[in-house]
Amino acid sequence: MSYILDALKKSDQQRQQGAGPNLQTIHRPVLANTDSPLLKLILTLLLLLLLALAAVAGWYFLSANKSASDNSQQVTLQTEAKPAAEAEVGTTLAQTQTQTQTQPAVVNPPPVLNTSAIRFNDLDANTRTAIPGLTFSFHVYSDNPSLRTIIINNRRVKEGALVEKDLLLEEISPQGVVLIWQNRVRFSIDVVESW
Repeated sequence: MSYILDALKKSDQQRQQGAGPNLQTIHRPVLANTDSPLLKLILTLLLLLLLALAAVAGWYFLSANKSASDNSQQVTLQTEAKPAAEAEVGTTLAQTQTQTQTQPAVVNPPPVLNTSAIRFNDLDANTRTAIPGLTFSFHVYSDNPSLRTIIINNRRVKEGALVEKDLLLEEISPQGVVLIWQNRVRFSIDVVESW
């Protein structure tokens, strides 16, 4: 009996060879040829492109971190400013424009009662309390007076400019500043020692 069934199946298969697939057709998976040189070339190019993008992204993040750390080093104990470009490191164009707009005019003070600067701690208690609070965060001294600068109360101030009302920055010294209060008291503060 099995011979008859086998013969029937064989004749049925020969008859359906020219026909399309049906429900009883056995489907075999088609494997892609992975040895194709074109496919290998495309995969290699994609890998190289990904590596190049990773290198560019790494360089970008490293340079961004370096410039951020350079800008965060604005607090300096004391810097000998050589060229003007070194004294202005970290100051962007927008900061310069803002500072130019907010910087008070340079004032030529009238003669002061005391001729030599008194240390701030040696002033009498009433005068010390009358002088507004001062916060120093940046100090650049140079033999060239035009390159000297200091940041007082979050504002860049040059010699001869008003720091607050009735408080004039007379000089930036190697150790600190000399200030004039109400055109009558000249005093000095050693800002470098306090850091």
